Amino acid sequence: MYPPAVHKRVAELHKQSIDQGFLPVLGVRFLTILYWAIDSDKDSVLIVEESEGEVLGFVSASLGMRCVVKRMLHRPLSLFCALFPSLFRIGRIIKILEVLRYASSSHSGKELPKAELLSIAVTPSFRGKKVSDRLYDKLKIHFKNKNVPAFCITVGSKLKNAHSFYLRMGALPSGNIEVHSGASSFIYV
Repeated sequence: MYPPAVHKRVAELHKQSIDQGFLPVLGVRFLTILYWAIDSDKDSVLIVEESEGEVLGFVSASLGMRCVVKRMLHRPLSLFCALFPSLFRIGRIIKILEVLRYASSSHSGKELPKAELLSIAVTPSFRGKKVSDRLYDKLKIHFKNKNVPAFCITVGSKLKNAHSFYLRMGALPSGNIEVHSGASSFIYV
């Protein structure tokens, strides 16, 4: 397991790099708890590439978000404090509930792998240097070692660079899903 400082640096990179999703609006404190939960959960994985104490990139995945959410509840006071500012914004509450619904849905009965790549990001100054390729390959090796033959990836329809990356890495389109009301996402396997 990584030290807490790494979870915070991963959270900061997530907020900076995955800025078109919903989770970054919940803030670095929330994201730090999320990445601690992923890293400490036996059915999830956080893989970080570092150099001289700097996080170059990371990938996270899980065999189910339900276990990650339960793990986050092991830190109720920290989680409450991280989410407190969002409790007064009805739009955020609705999106939090949509994320929780998605986390518990197992892809609505579709014939998809249980395992899922949750997030991948690379520090801007290291983009184009194959960091994301190495992280993706390490994740594939991790799942192979766990006898998990395939994993799915949910990608917002507007994220053209992400779609290109996953196709280049050999992922195959497998359908559509609506995580947030009115926002279409594609699923890759």
